[in-house]
Amino acid sequence: MNTAETIIWSAAAGSMGLVVLLGAADALFSRSRASVQSLIYLTACWGFFLLLSGLAATLLPRPDASWLHTAQVLLGPMCGGLGTHGASQWLAAARRDRLTELGFRSASILCLTGGPLCLLLAPGWQLPASAALAILSLSVALWLAVRAAQQGDRLAWGLAAGCLLTLPLQLGLYWLALDTGRPSVLLQTGMQRHTGVVNPAGRYDDRCFVVLIESMHSPDWIRTMGLREASSLRRPLEISALSGERIRISADISVGMVHLTGAGRDVAQLLHEAEEMAMAARGMRSRAALLDEISRQAVPVENAQLGVSWNAMRSVRPHQARNGHGARPRKTPA
Repeated sequence: MNTAETIIWSAAAGSMGLVVLLGAADALFSRSRASVQSLIYLTACWGFFLLLSGLAATLLPRPDASWLHTAQVLLGPMCGGLGTHGASQWLAAARRDRLTELGFRSASILCLTGGPLCLLLAPGWQLPASAALAILSLSVALWLAVRAAQQGDRLAWGLAAGCLLTLPLQLGLYWLALDTGRPSVLLQTGMQRHTGVVNPAGRYDDRCFVVLIESMHSPDWIRTMGLREASSLRRPLEISALSGERIRISADISVGMVHLTGAGRDVAQLLHEAEEMAMAARGMRSRAALLDEISRQAVPVENAQLGVSWNAMRSVRPHQARNGHGARPRKTPA
């Protein structure tokens, strides 16, 4: 998840969290059964959103923790069961007709009992089965709401519109959750966790990721970050194989670093140098290399003379500021 995606998902999670807080305030002051049920449903939907969007995995220290997968499997059907139960009360299904009551009750029971049963399946089929239950319950609620609206219940159109808008959002969240199980996504998430979510990160080519660190506090921080990245990304990752079996793999990771000492550098050349440093780091013990600004050679980051490039960078900025101060723009004849 890159910086822009993190900001967007965080803003959406914050807005949903505000709705949960309003529901908690309503439950606290009204103390009614309906308000408590609404609070439970809103909290479950908020957790469902955090888990399937990948935001929880981005912010937590262990993106491959087993409990995250278990929570993803359980929360979808749980939200579906609670949602269909609330929709049946909204439409007064018990007093409407037998088909409406039976449809809502069956969907709710199927989700609440089928969710835990999904954990008995092969690991690769657990989340798809959970998604099928959640989407089925939402589809049933949409069909019964439209049916009630056609029978003359005008308020049912609001419920139908809500279900119709929620369906593509739910499909998109499950698509994200099923896609983020790839090793490349897990590696990028782990890399950005150590460098900070505000620093842009992405895939450079089929075997290389790149991250831009925009601010550094000291030269020692460069060495610490390089060694930490190289060690943490080589830890085993747990993924789902094509057969559905959960397996652990270890990625052959090396880290290349280039210290940008001034503006005006060619971006393609800068990325090429970083990739060359990563390739050179594969033969080093620490698996982390830094481009030496003087010799233009790759050196192990633990042995690099960081003060040279650091002082060069600190001296360039005041010099550029003095040259640019008070300068007037030059007019170019048309």
